[in-house]
Amino acid sequence: MMTKIDKNIFDKIMFTYSMFRKLVFHRLKGSGLTTGQPKILEFLAQSGPVIQKEIASACEIETSTVGRLLRKLESGGLIRREQLPENRRVVRVSLTDLGRTKASLVQESFRLCEEDAFLGIGREQRCHFLGVLCQMEENLRAVALEQEEKQRHGYQQEHATSLLDADPLSPSLLKQVLFSQSGRQTLSERKPRIRSLHQELQSCQAVLYQQLFRFLKGTGLTPGQPKILEFLETGEGSQQKEIAAACRIEPATVTSLLFYMEQAELIERREENGDRRSQHVYLTPKGRQNTQKTIRALEQTMEAAFKGIEQEQEDFKKILRLLRENLRQAAEREGL
Repeated sequence: MMTKIDKNIFDKIMFTYSMFRKLVFHRLKGSGLTTGQPKILEFLAQSGPVIQKEIASACEIETSTVGRLLRKLESGGLIRREQLPENRRVVRVSLTDLGRTKASLVQESFRLCEEDAFLGIGREQRCHFLGVLCQMEENLRAVALEQEEKQRHGYQQEHATSLLDADPLSPSLLKQVLFSQSGRQTLSERKPRIRSLHQELQSCQAVLYQQLFRFLKGTGLTPGQPKILEFLETGEGSQQKEIAAACRIEPATVTSLLFYMEQAELIERREENGDRRSQHVYLTPKGRQNTQKTIRALEQTMEAAFKGIEQEQEDFKKILRLLRENLRQAAEREGL
């Protein structure tokens, strides 16, 4: 009998990463660094000079966002950018002396936060937990690749005849029709490199979120909305502040999300007991449909993540619970 995977692990990983990130930024208070910058500085400290697209790929940040972040880092004197002599359209990025100082501060903050997170958890358990996180990420990337290949293959089958008739010897045509994975290693051939806790959490939560929205393709749902729909499945009639607390989303962000969800006819807000200041949120028929799609997408995402390692679920959840409790206590000590 196949082990049923707990879809709530998705939210627990997201929350753990969020707690870790908040603690790191609290300890970097006064450094002047903003969202996205610490991971770039850490990557540059580890990798040395690299081109911009490598930063986007390694840090899993949109190319346009990386460009904006690098401009701010450059204006702050933390990095330098220079065009490659052999290709002036390609820019190489490296740390300045000030950047290396800040990167050291970032690395120390990450290290101390990881010590807090792993308090009371033995080395063997730590390694095992990180290994499961790493395998989950690999599983999800394999699923994403398979989905992309199927889409590509469907397109190729549809257009192969007309393309071959047009130019049977074209190199670009051969690349499209005879697309091969020979240059890629299969998952079983690869030996994933286990990284630090924050790196594994960051990568795993990113690919979890990406895969969830692949399964939700066509629903029109945007980030933040699936979480609220899932809560409303059992929490219909809740007020906005209750939704914000339960979903761990800033009240101002919930206000915006609910506005757009109401516009999309996913929810409706009602006054109760004659109190105009008190609005309660309910799902519409369309919202209920999308709630069921969200729940199924969460289940599919977690099933994909734990494929082949289903038996690790319970131990993984225990360590994840310990991490969250350790981070909560660390945050309390810091006055967060």
